[in-house]
Amino acid sequence: PKPYVPPKDAELSDRFVEACVQVDGETWWFRVWVPPDLASVREAQGGGLPAFLLLHGFKECGWDNWWQTNSGLALNLQSSQQWAEWFPGIVVLPQLPRRPWDERWWQHWREPQMQKMALACLERAVDLYRADRKRLYCIGESLGTEGAWYLAASKPGLFAAVGGSCGSVEPYDWESWEWGESPDSYKKLASSIGRATPMWFCHGAKDDFVPAQQSQRFLAALQENRAISAVGAILGRSEAAEVVYKEYEDLDHHVWDRAYWDDGMIQWLD
Repeated sequence: PKPYVPPKDAELSDRFVEACVQVDGETWWFRVWVPPDLASVREAQGGGLPAFLLLHGFKECGWDNWWQTNSGLALNLQSSQQWAEWFPGIVVLPQLPRRPWDERWWQHWREPQMQKMALACLERAVDLYRADRKRLYCIGESLGTEGAWYLAASKPGLFAAVGGSCGSVEPYDWESWEWGESPDSYKKLASSIGRATPMWFCHGAKDDFVPAQQSQRFLAALQENRAISAVGAILGRSEAAEVVYKEYEDLDHHVWDRAYWDDGMIQWLD
């Protein structure tokens, strides 16, 4: 059966189509944002349709399958006609359940079962809307950026590029509200992602939720991992994929709008 495609003149908030997927016997509901003119977008993209997996932040967690559409990229898609008409693909929006009250070192999007769920949602949307499997992108916002990085590490090569805003790498103690220490995490994560996936991420220097040092250290680890040594050059080791990092001196945690509107993260990814 053909997937549901909202009419071209539908309200922007009605363009988030509800869908579900079965994972290990459990039903997970998610949303797929569909462009106002899907056929034109597909044609403009040369017949292939990009798919963007969007992992949301902490406050969008829940079970209502709607709150994840009310922040960052998704909020722009339902509040700006210009943005919606320009956007080059579909957006897949799974929703992470809220943190169990007694789970101190909550793994959120890093939890293998949640990674499996998110990828199942992406796979379902790709099948429904015949998206291009060579143009799958992962975008994270806040907590979701950590999720995007670790998902890229668990499935190296799956995503054509990965983008994120105000992400973290080290674990967080949800009982004492303090960051744990795991300095080796940066190199391990960078190594697991590999050298072939383009990365674009940003952070606000005034961020009082996630220290900008987490992005800075991850950048250093990525650069070290992707550098070509003298021996590597002799052996003909290929150039690594590009890494772009932007730090906004005047911004705090909420940096995604600048990343999308002013600095062209989406254009860079695709």
